[in-house]
Parts: sequence; C-alpha cells; structure tokens
Amino acid sequence: MGITDSDISEECYRFFWKEISDNDFEGALYRSKNLENLIGNAPYLQLIGFDYSKQIDVNAARHLIAECFNLDDPEKLFKLRVAHLATDMLAHKLDLKSGCIALWNLHSAGHNFIPVKFVGYGSELEDGKPVSFYEDRIRNDLKSLLHELQQRLGGT
Repeated sequence: MGITDSDISEECYRFFWKEISDNDFEGALYRSKNLENLIGNAPYLQLIGFDYSKQIDVNAARHLIAECFNLDDPEKLFKLRVAHLATDMLAHKLDLKSGCIALWNLHSAGHNFIPVKFVGYGSELEDGKPVSFYEDRIRNDLKSLLHELQQRLGGT
C-alpha cells in the first residue's frame, strides 16, 4: 500500500522526478479521492499543508512522497525510475551516455539493485570512451535489467 495504489500515483511519480510543475502536483493533490486513506491522515495533511511556492516545502514534499510511495517496497519509486530510464535508452529516447550516467548516480546514491556494471559504463563514457565501444553490451544489459525489474514490479 501507499501512493502507488492511489488515483494520483502517476502525478506523484512525475512530481518527484520534476516532470510536472509544483502547481500541477498541488492541484492533483486536491483532486485525489483516495490518497489520504492510502498513506494516512498525518502524511496527507503534511502534503496539502506545504506551500508549493517555497522550494523548502517542495523539497520536503518530495521527501515525503519518497517515504510514502510504496510502503511495502521502499525502493519502488526508484525501480520505476530505472525501468523508465532503461526503456527510454532502448527506444533511443535517451542517449546511452546520459542514461548510464543517470544509472551510475542512482547506484551511487545507494540503490544497489542497479547492477554495478552501469557504474563502470557511466564512468567510462563520462571519461570520453566512445559509446560505440560498449553499445551492444549496454543494450543487452539494459534488456536484462528491464526484464528483472518487470518481474520485481509485477509487469509494470
């Protein structure tokens, strides 16, 4: 249970990753029909009590979203992010260098479900190694990672 089961889970995900405006997220909070029941009264009141025009409150809201995203799997928010990154990289919507560096940063932030080989790819590519040198390996490793995440996330 948690935000992932709510009617605004997508908005919460997109707000956390800065893919929608703070105002759009605040509006979604007020439209939600079941968020309070899923995360509890106290966190819900905190979310609607923040002043989304103040960066300190926006940061606190993002922190609270991460804590409440999925109470059964605290890593779910980050697993979904990695799945989106991998999908975008495989579909050529995100270049491999940027994607590997993003995966490296997530791994370095403690999300150890990301294979350490992406730390190596990110480091090598950031240091100027040509993407073509690793492209086939990266794509194969992304497919494996995505498959594993889809199994963990129940087909998401």
